[in-house]
Amino acid sequence: MNKKLLLSLSILFSVLIFAQKKPTLFLIGDSTMANKDNPDKNPEHGWGQVLPQFLTTEIEIQNHAMNGRSSKSFRTEGRWNKVEKQLKKGDFVVIQFGHNDQKVKDSTKFTNPNFAQNING
Repeated sequence: MNKKLLLSLSILFSVLIFAQKKPTLFLIGDSTMANKDNPDKNPEHGWGQVLPQFLTTEIEIQNHAMNGRSSKSFRTEGRWNKVEKQLKKGDFVVIQFGHNDQKVKDSTKFTNPNFAQNING
């Protein structure tokens, strides 16, 4: 009985340790990176949506990019904080913002003076 329990626990811990070693690639950005609904019916795709087909399965990909976001709105909506909480050693983050950040007339998105601060963790 104890040998079976020990073996079962050993296998469980081995699986958990192996699963934790798989890094995650987090994508944060705007519409040019974002996943789009109904990919079979909608010809528009963000590059983050098609990226997995070019990478190995040895890395998990989480695409947090959202249409219409700037580095400022992504942060103020709490989206960057959500990603930060999930980061573990060995993970990667690709940040891609730009065209929404330059919208001077939209104070929820314009970030020119604070762009560098918005993309730092």
